[in-house]
Amino acid sequence: MNGFGSPPLNSFVKNAVFFDWWSKLSRAFEGLPRKTRFLYASPVLILGVAGRLWAQSKPANFDFNVWLTASQSVLDGNNPYELNQFNYAPSWLAILVGLRFFSTGVDEFRLYIAVFLLLTDLAIALILMKKGYSLAALLFFVSPIGIAISGQHQQIDSLAILVALIAVLIAAGRMSGSVNARDWALVGLLGLSLSIKHVFLLFPVWLFLRQGSIKKRLLYLIGPYVVFALALAFPFLTATDVVFTSMVRYGGANNSPVLYFLLPDQAMSWIISQDLTKVAFAVALVIVGYLFRRLPLFELALLYTVSALLFSWSVVNQYLAIPLAGVSVWMNLGFAVWMLLGSVYLLGDPLTLNFPILNQVHPHLFQDFNVVSQDLFPWLAFGWLLLAYRLRKTVLLQDQIGQAGRPAIDSSELKMN
Repeated sequence: MNGFGSPPLNSFVKNAVFFDWWSKLSRAFEGLPRKTRFLYASPVLILGVAGRLWAQSKPANFDFNVWLTASQSVLDGNNPYELNQFNYAPSWLAILVGLRFFSTGVDEFRLYIAVFLLLTDLAIALILMKKGYSLAALLFFVSPIGIAISGQHQQIDSLAILVALIAVLIAAGRMSGSVNARDWALVGLLGLSLSIKHVFLLFPVWLFLRQGSIKKRLLYLIGPYVVFALALAFPFLTATDVVFTSMVRYGGANNSPVLYFLLPDQAMSWIISQDLTKVAFAVALVIVGYLFRRLPLFELALLYTVSALLFSWSVVNQYLAIPLAGVSVWMNLGFAVWMLLGSVYLLGDPLTLNFPILNQVHPHLFQDFNVVSQDLFPWLAFGWLLLAYRLRKTVLLQDQIGQAGRPAIDSSELKMN
């Protein structure tokens, strides 16, 4: 990357803003023998495991009480959807019921959920390592954000992300022009991911925007939503009003940091009343999906997670875990400050990790999460713009040679120079 004036200034910008040193360090780490990488990685992974087990010992919140009530309701022979106790798909309910069945008490049930989500995060880290992002995998796994959300909060965004990443990994191997088993696996797993949690709500649209036969693209567009709808069939048929109100029309916090950053509060009151925050989210993501449609599938999925939070119409604290893998892979100044501030917030929050010392300064640094999400937004946006600048340069270069070249960018081209 050139164009920042004199060589010293150019070098400073590349390292201090774009974090070229992180990319070089990552490549150097990948160049080490496997046993050496494992030796360095082991203490970090152990720290991430210990952190999550410590975090689950903190007082539970509302979501855990939902997990407990719904799973016990099933074991007692009741339907938690009919009782308006649960607004997630049966796939997660089935996991909870299994964990509750084998637990002998509430504390043990909470520990089992923590271990399950710990293994989920570990699987994501291993996938990142498999793709050549080992250093990013370690940062992802040891980040206080992931420790807080999987350990203490016990929310399941990481589970939805894991299933989606497995889907794109399967589909990315030996792609062909005709629809094959890999395509059906992508559709099924992406639909399962949506049923767990709608993190990748518009990712099928991104897949449709990519090159390929119209038959395959339509399968990618429609198939995951069909699987998602089928996953909701049982709760919808047994408790239609509850599912429609608490799942289909669920609006979340509706606090859209991007719109509050760009627009005056008076305009936001009207926009929220007209439910236009979701329209803005959809439009923004479709544009981003089109601009970066030539990225490899795996990197496209990571970019989606960062973009989804950036433009989201609703941001609550568990959503900070959504872009964590992508941010770790493409670390830059904006992402680093965002991760640092988000970590300090969750570490010091009395209702989350309540970490000593930080819990004393927390009231003086942070207000309620709506304000925090708006404070974090500029840094996430800055990081996303830096990332978009670099990725877009790669995409434009590929566009110039794509007429007679490859259909998509190779992943190795995304290891930032």
